[in-house]
Amino acid sequence: MKYTKYIFAVYMLLGSVNVIAQYQNGGPIYTPKFTQVNVLKFVGTDYTTQQKNDIKTEWMNYYNNRITFEAEATYKYNCHVWAWAGFNNYWMNAPEQAKYWNDGSYTEVTTPFDGAKVRYVSDDHSSVATSTSDYFSSKWGPGPRFKHHKNDSPYTVTSLKYYARVPYISGLANIKYPGSVTAYTLDNARPGTITWEKSAGSPFNISPTTGSTTNVTQTGSSGTGTLTAKINGVVVATKTITASKITISGVMNGPDVVYKGQTGVSYWVPFETDLTYNWEYGYFTLASSNGFSSCSFNVPQSFGIGSEEVLRCVVKFNGATVGAFYKHVEIY
Repeated sequence: MKYTKYIFAVYMLLGSVNVIAQYQNGGPIYTPKFTQVNVLKFVGTDYTTQQKNDIKTEWMNYYNNRITFEAEATYKYNCHVWAWAGFNNYWMNAPEQAKYWNDGSYTEVTTPFDGAKVRYVSDDHSSVATSTSDYFSSKWGPGPRFKHHKNDSPYTVTSLKYYARVPYISGLANIKYPGSVTAYTLDNARPGTITWEKSAGSPFNISPTTGSTTNVTQTGSSGTGTLTAKINGVVVATKTITASKITISGVMNGPDVVYKGQTGVSYWVPFETDLTYNWEYGYFTLASSNGFSSCSFNVPQSFGIGSEEVLRCVVKFNGATVGAFYKHVEIY
């Protein structure tokens, strides 16, 4: 390990003499919870192809090819920015990486899994756990990025902590009925069995109760309930959902009296988002497209004076009828 630290320190030190003034403020970038993270942008001259190959060979030989080469050496990015933010064009100095767990974007877990972030408490380093037990992927300073056993790197592994993105339930906080079926998904779910539950008295039902997504269907009553997601029986996220019944109010607007041969007579009803409107009529003919909260009609010539048209606008939400507007129109 002493030799490892020596060769690591030598190329870090020699490189820093040439490039220390060749960084400028970059970004900024942000954590998943929108905390600003300060990073640097390399604007200098990077390693030559020969230098990159030499550094790669040095490390491969030292670890007797037990490590797997993933990406070439470069001053452009380091371990922290690649592990926590996934960038390969910025340099993140400690302790900026701590913002990712301090602001609640990531939470500590006891067991690493494929994609978990690895914090080296006893050293200035970060890596990403892989699907192979005890094997990490990390970039070694300005050196290459390798997949390696946790003990096969120039960094101290006396104390390691593992982090996962904080799971959350995506979906609407307010739902309406009748006719509504709304999907909810557990995002950032780590490996394990996902199950769903609802609080007692919730104004909705859920199905299925396992898997990354569940559907919420209203029971036909208004109120508030809690949707809960678990992984391997442990609560990881909750969401409060309020259900309310859609009601319509107001009247149909437009003339009560029309005349034979009149064209483009407009009628309209109160508009609400997410609702659909279907106009029903008898004698009139359409002068505009159906399906909106307003509609225009033509009045045919072939009517006796005093005839009557009954206009009806049926309002639906997700295919279910929530009400209708009516108007009796006299024809002269």
